[in-house]
Amino acid sequence: YTVQSLEEARRHLRPGGSIVLAFAGGSTFVSERIFATLTRAFGVPPRAYFTGYDTTGVVFLAGAARSAAPLREFPEITQTLLRRAHDVDPATDNWPFLYLKSRTIPFSILLVLIPFLLWCSLSFGWNVGFPSVRKPGYFHLFFLGAGFLLLETSGVTRLSLLFGSTWVVNAVVIGAFISMAFLANPLVIFKPISHLSAYVGLFLSLGINLVFPYHSLDGLSTFPKVLASAAVVGLPVFFSGLVFSRSFRDFDMPSQALGINLLGAVLGGTLENSVMVGG
Repeated sequence: YTVQSLEEARRHLRPGGSIVLAFAGGSTFVSERIFATLTRAFGVPPRAYFTGYDTTGVVFLAGAARSAAPLREFPEITQTLLRRAHDVDPATDNWPFLYLKSRTIPFSILLVLIPFLLWCSLSFGWNVGFPSVRKPGYFHLFFLGAGFLLLETSGVTRLSLLFGSTWVVNAVVIGAFISMAFLANPLVIFKPISHLSAYVGLFLSLGINLVFPYHSLDGLSTFPKVLASAAVVGLPVFFSGLVFSRSFRDFDMPSQALGINLLGAVLGGTLENSVMVGG
């Protein structure tokens, strides 16, 4: 239900073809968003009818069907949605939140998140102490933890364009991350890599992730597509694993170092929610 997805569907239409989209959105902002998204994808507003199917069913007609004779058996709500939808953000691949009314973090999430962060801060202060973060070498452990969680979210959203929003995506991303982190450990044991080399590889792989056209893998069969996408999305974890494994080995208090790394992961997990605002 994004502009890009519907644009692709439009490109598959034959001349005179139509798209019929049914959704139980009723008179809510969800129907307004679908209306705005179809308008952006087709360049003209669709026609919309309230069917009442499943109580709140709405049908949208785009393409040639929008010019057909009105469906007398269903009330048309096109003009109503036209008035309401002009202020609604359409769903896009960059901001695909169909059920989020506006670009904000929902109160229900903040209600859980704020007490959770408060408890984590208190727990860390009691057991590790915030001054320890300033010790040499600890800052990069903190940021590696934060980056790991952000990378996981980024990987799931990027690969959902390849595999759809299914458990396959989670399996590929988590499997890739665990495999890459595991491979980094024996390499550090048998052939240590300098921090400089590992960080150069980390930032290069992050740059590749940023610009890599994942849609180019769509023509591959399932197994090669899984392997190729897992390698690209997991490569930064391999290089960050080199940094983490070597650093962790050299700390006198590994429990303290792990605590700082986990605190960074909490921050990264919290910042994941910012995608609901910025995409």
